[in-house]
Amino acid sequence: MTKRGWYSGDGPTAISTSLSRILGRITQSSAKTLTELIDQWPTLVGEEVSTVSSPIKVESDTLTVRCDRADYATHLKVSWPQIRAAATAQGIDAPSGISVVLRPR
Repeated sequence: MTKRGWYSGDGPTAISTSLSRILGRITQSSAKTLTELIDQWPTLVGEEVSTVSSPIKVESDTLTVRCDRADYATHLKVSWPQIRAAATAQGIDAPSGISVVLRPR
C-alpha cells in the first residue's frame, strides 16, 4: 500500500502538520521574490505578455509561470535571461531558471 503525502495511512493528517510542511517549503526570501515579481510582472515582460501569464511560485531557484498561450510560453523561456536581468536591475533577487506551465483559459 502506497502512502500519499497528505495521508499517513492511519487517518487524516492534522491540518497543523500539513500546513507546517507546506509553509516549510516556502522560504521567506522566495515569498518576497515572488511578491516582487508579481508586482513588477507587467513592467518586466510587457503589458501584452502579462495579460496571458503570471508568476505562481519560486522553488529551488526556479520561477514557475502559468501561461495561457504556447507562443508566449516559448517567448518567456527564450527571453528569461533578459527578463531576469531587468528584475535584478530593479533590485529583485530573481531566480536563475524558469519553468512555464501552459494552462489555456
